[in-house]
Amino acid sequence: MYDLADDGSNHEFRVVLDQVISEQTGMPCDEGVDLLSDEQFMDALEKAKARIKKKKEKAARGEAVYDKEVPLAGVS
Repeated sequence: MYDLADDGSNHEFRVVLDQVISEQTGMPCDEGVDLLSDEQFMDALEKAKARIKKKKEKAARGEAVYDKEVPLAGVS
């Protein structure tokens, strides 16, 4: 399986990607994903990767991760 998150946390990546797609389409991910063009889907992938990177950077600095953010495995 292709590791979308590049760090072994595919489940977390999928949760964040689902959130991005839902935000873009205003629908649940499973329904909204069919409305996206290939370009929009690739944009959603990049946004999800950026969110995960930002969360990991915040966690590494000891900052709290709030809002809709998904907790990262192995990060306390």
